[in-house]
Amino acid sequence: MILNSPVYNTLVAEEICLVNSMRQFLFKEERGRPVSLNHADLGAVDVPIGRLLKLLWEHDPFLVDLCRPDDPNVSVFELQLLYAIAAKRGGYSMIVSEVLAWWLPQRALNAATRQLSTIARILDQAGMAAQSIERLKAHILALASTRCRGLRLV
Repeated sequence: MILNSPVYNTLVAEEICLVNSMRQFLFKEERGRPVSLNHADLGAVDVPIGRLLKLLWEHDPFLVDLCRPDDPNVSVFELQLLYAIAAKRGGYSMIVSEVLAWWLPQRALNAATRQLSTIARILDQAGMAAQSIERLKAHILALASTRCRGLRLV
């Protein structure tokens, strides 16, 4: 993986749709047409993604770092949420628990887990291929290290 390339361009089409759905949380006025991929309407994930983001926003608005809808790049947070979704779909409950515990207080974990379960169920029913958590983890690390290098003081 080339560390200076935009990570967004390495996402599969379904992941790009999920990122666009995430971005609707803050940028509703820039909402595009519903997206259908492989005969499956992925617009059904907008509601549970919005609920999950609302929950995260209520506990820490600075955590929810979403790029603008027309931005070809992706934020570390957007990748982390894709990672949590992929982990939920892959049955990696420990990873899901760790990510959510990092983001939320104990009292909010059940609600967040329910929303992730709903998102996973919708994607499974739509026939979306499960994404590799290892690939997403590599993207997160590459993007984070690129941004850290850019912040170094000389």
